[in-house]
Amino acid sequence: MTQHITLSLDHITKVFGDTQETKVEAIRDITIEFRRGESALILGPSGSGKTTLLSMMGGLLRPTSGKIFLNGKEFSSLREAELSPYRLRYFGFIFQEFNLLSNLTALENIELVVRMSGLKGELAREKSKSLLELAGLSRRASHFPSQLSGGEKQRVAIMRALSNNPPIVLADEPTGNLDSEVGNVITQILSGIACRENRTVVIVSHDERIKKVVDRIIYVQDGKITKEEKGEHDKDNKEAHNHYLTF
Repeated sequence: MTQHITLSLDHITKVFGDTQETKVEAIRDITIEFRRGESALILGPSGSGKTTLLSMMGGLLRPTSGKIFLNGKEFSSLREAELSPYRLRYFGFIFQEFNLLSNLTALENIELVVRMSGLKGELAREKSKSLLELAGLSRRASHFPSQLSGGEKQRVAIMRALSNNPPIVLADEPTGNLDSEVGNVITQILSGIACRENRTVVIVSHDERIKKVVDRIIYVQDGKITKEEKGEHDKDNKEAHNHYLTF
């Protein structure tokens, strides 16, 4: 492995169920690498195993067999007490359902993760405000998730995912609950994160429109990678990159 490889999966398999009757092999012997500054789309139909694969990449699920490495260090076998701070330090998660805490405001949802990553007091509050401002949501800081539109909630979720400065951002169906116009902006934002900040961004989706904004496309079917191809993202297209955090 070279220093340019951020995330590496080595012969990963995931089996659910304890008996022969309930056994389901969700992921079947996948080996793949993701590099720093790369945006990738894992594309496949519902039930293909793509969300399970993403969850294992971020340490939310453990593989049944195989190993996962971050910059050459295996983390898939860490104990939960070690794995939790590892996830917080290295990964930012964005979910289709946003997963915002309903009893916290937009600002407080971000600030919670900022505080978990080590900042306290006024420093945590100021950083959280700055992130909301970047997303164009300063005027919505005191609003609860129920008072935000789908696009606004997803922008809060993205800022929360970036609040601990993770080298890897994992997005599970980030446009699934959004209309096409807002969904396009969100995918441009994620692509811009990889380009401008040299992060690894992996998006799981069945939305083929995302092909246009990623560097690499990985097709998954029945728990296996069936093929890979180059995405349509143009890194030299400055106008497209201006979508990044511009609302």
